[in-house]
Formats: sequence, structure tokens, C-alpha cells
Amino acid sequence: MSLILTYQEIQLRVFRYYPIYCRMKLQQKNKWGKGWVENELEVGYALDEMSGSLKHPVENLMVYTFGLVLAAGRESELSHSLFLDKIKKILSVHGLESLLETVSDEDAVEIKSDLKIVGAI
Repeated sequence: MSLILTYQEIQLRVFRYYPIYCRMKLQQKNKWGKGWVENELEVGYALDEMSGSLKHPVENLMVYTFGLVLAAGRESELSHSLFLDKIKKILSVHGLESLLETVSDEDAVEIKSDLKIVGAI
């Protein structure tokens, strides 16, 4: 069985992409005078970059949940729906309690709390 990442490890991996994307946006602004566009968020880039790199369903649940937490309601309705749909699909296939049994009690509490905050449960 493969080692499952903790919620904190997932969060740190997401945050690795933030300065990369922000540097790109600053370079674009310096070169063309334009940077951010409406509804564009660093978290979208981070989640795209991480796509396919996580092996266990609970890791995918954590990354999409944390992505919505980081967006903090600034994401477009379409982005919110897409991420929420991915979360709900994972939950429907594997079950919340079954997934939470694969992580520490501390992570389970935080994940469940975040799922409530983003409206997934």
C-alpha cells in the first residue's frame, strides 16, 4: 500500500505553485502591461499542475477541498461547480467515512470541517 499524504503535505504542495504562477503574471505584466484577468486565481494553476499526480482518492479529495478553501469564494461559479462536482464524485464512489479512515484523526477533523465550509457536505 502506498503512503498517503497528509492534509498539510497536500497544502504545501499546492502552495509550491503559487510563486511560480505569480512570477509568470508579473512577467506578463512587465512585458505586455497586462497581468490578471477576471476570475483568475493562483489556485487554479496549482490544481492544474497537480492534476494526475495524486494516487489515492483521499488525496484528490483533499486537494480539491483545499483548492476551494483557498479560492475563498473568489472563484467563478463554473470553477466552483467543477471542483465541487469532483469532490462529490469522489465522495459518492468511496464514501466520506471510508476516506477519512485512511488519514489521521486530526486530518479527518480538518478535512470534514473544510468540506462543510465549501458546501460539499
